[in-house]
Amino acid sequence: MELDIFFVREKVLDKSLLVGHVPAYAQLDVLTKPLAKQSFLDLRSKLRVLSFTEFQSTLRLRGE
Repeated sequence: MELDIFFVREKVLDKSLLVGHVPAYAQLDVLTKPLAKQSFLDLRSKLRVLSFTEFQSTLRLRGE
């Protein structure tokens, strides 16, 4: 982690990387932030993570 911070800092200082502000409401992270149910489900589907019930249904469709 420490090396990554120095790498990014170096790139910002030599102006080869531009870091902009992202407001908190736009930082939708399904793994670390509490979200409304629909936001959570939308992001979870993009990660292709299934609920246990969805997983069981997938196995039944495959005949497993």
